[in-house]
Amino acid sequence: MAHSQHTNANECRDTGTDVIDILASHIIPLCLGYVPVVNCGQYDIDTSKPIQQALDAECHFFESHPTYQGKAQYCGTPFLACKLNMVCAAFSTNDCSINATRLVDLDASHLSDTPRH
Repeated sequence: MAHSQHTNANECRDTGTDVIDILASHIIPLCLGYVPVVNCGQYDIDTSKPIQQALDAECHFFESHPTYQGKAQYCGTPFLACKLNMVCAAFSTNDCSINATRLVDLDASHLSDTPRH
């Protein structure tokens, strides 16, 4: 296991393992898929790391990591918030038959509106 003061889910996994199969829903299929995020570690909490700084670090991680570089726009807390917003909006209009393909299409159309930092 990799250890560091700044911990994220990728650092906690065994060296040499790959999470792409999980994110692609090959292991446990999810209708709307997975959104990888970087969580704050205890060190970040103890040192009162500002939220904006944590979001910037998360963005940098996904944009610079070889596994996520080409998919960075589909990763991180801002993308997760946008995706959850769309799910809530769909349910609030009493349309309980959410079409996963429609949501994925909406995700792609709203990427330019999603702040990366």
